Parts: sequence; structure tokens; C-alpha cells
Amino acid sequence: MNRRGWRLVLVIGISAPVLSVGQAAVAAVPCVALQVQSNGRGLSALAAVDLPGGRVRPIADLPFRVNAIGARGDTVYGLASRGRAGAFPDGGHVVTIARDGTAVDRGALKGWPRPLDALAGTVSGKRWYLRDDTGLYVVDIDPGSARYLTVVSHAWLWPGGLARTVDDFDFGSDGLLYGVAAHGKLVSLDPATGEVRPTRSPSVGQGDSYGAAVRASDGTLYVLANDYRGRSVWFHVSVRPPAVAELISKTPVDHTDAAGCVAGPTPPPPPPPTPPPPVP
Repeated sequence: MNRRGWRLVLVIGISAPVLSVGQAAVAAVPCVALQVQSNGRGLSALAAVDLPGGRVRPIADLPFRVNAIGARGDTVYGLASRGRAGAFPDGGHVVTIARDGTAVDRGALKGWPRPLDALAGTVSGKRWYLRDDTGLYVVDIDPGSARYLTVVSHAWLWPGGLARTVDDFDFGSDGLLYGVAAHGKLVSLDPATGEVRPTRSPSVGQGDSYGAAVRASDGTLYVLANDYRGRSVWFHVSVRPPAVAELISKTPVDHTDAAGCVAGPTPPPPPPPTPPPPVP
């Protein structure tokens, strides 16, 4: 989660060189991702990102510094390292965020072991998956459960050197987590065994850190390179068959993460035709 920034760029690449194309080359199901990024005070701001176009709509400034977010319905779960008064002395706090930006501190994450400052996060069903260093933690987010907001399982990711560079991920249709490691390697993470394995897809831009990853309903993975050639860039990644498209770069941000990728808004129906003028 580094700092970088916003200028409109559109290219596609099947291998390391990235080739310029037009907007029509990116054929993907539109969706809306919710993104957190730090503001000038070191806390986080919530925004909606329309993908694949990349239009950003600010929602609200948050009173927390939040990372590792995942969305369940209309509620976003995030792990906060600090609030307005400073860092939390008891470790990461669970924060729930409504889509209008209303944020509530739910207290320290329960259970042991537990992540103190998770970088990657996503939600599947009633479980919230978090990565902190080489640990993969699963948190119960069923409000009706006695173990609500408690770590219910934990696995070690291996090899550790590769796992530590996966700054965000989302689930694929095969039950594996997918994210981009350092130098643009698209990798899968097995939540059952902890194995992190490079896929056969080509390199995604050769960046050092990819701080946001969300999956659309058609299987498209959108990932945000924090620093690609001096700017932040969204990529459109088709896991099968391999193809990569650079979408949009943004103004400098620090500490970014994304979740959701819900279906885009339905366009309004066309207005009724204007009746012809009366015949005199």
C-alpha cells in the first residue's frame, strides 16, 4: 500500500511490453468497487470506483486508518490500525463501514492468533479472510454467531517470501484466492493448504506493490498497482485465458485497498417519445 496517482491511460498487454489500445479493447462486465485510501491526515477516505472505466466518486472521509477491507452485502469490514486519537494499543480494531461512509468501531479483533495490521482482505459468504505477514486468518462475520468478529481458523502461507508481497486478493470461481505479488506475478493462494503459487498468466506491469484487488461477476480480476512507472494504475486481468489490460492511473495515494465489485448501476429507461403536435 504505497503512494501514487490519477491520469487516464488505456493500454493492453499479453507480455512484458504494454501496448496502447482504445477503450473498446477492454471488454469486461462493469462493476463498482469500494476503495479506501489515506487522506492528508493519515486516516482513510472512502470512494467508489466505476470499473472498467475508472471514474472515482468520493464518498466520505473516515475517522480511522483502514485496510484489508471486504464487503458483505451493504456492509464493508475493515481492520483499522488507528483512529483520530492515535494508534490502538490493543491491536487492530474491526470497523464496519456503510456505503454512505458511516463507520463504526467494533472493538479489537477477537481470537488467537490474530492479525495486528493486516494488508490484504476479502469476504466470502460469512467469512472474512485476512493476510498479515505470512498468516492467513479467517474471521466469522455472521452477526448471529457467538463467534462474531472472532478468528476461527489460521494457516501459514508458503513460500513466505512470495506471500509477503501479496497486498490484496479476491476469490476466484475455483475457491482459490488470487492476487498480484511483487514484480507483477499473478498468484493463487490456497486457503486450505496455504500454498502460494504463480499462475501461467503474464506479468501484470512489473510493479512492486498491488494494493487493491476485486473480482467482477464474469471472473475478471481488477488490480491496482501502487507504483507502475511512477503512477498508480488499475489493471484488468483475465485469469483464463491470460490477458492483462492497464486501465487508469490516479493521483498519489498511500495505503489503499478495495472491495466489493458489485454490479454497476442500471441505466435509466429512455424517456417516452414526444407526441407529434396536433393537426390544425
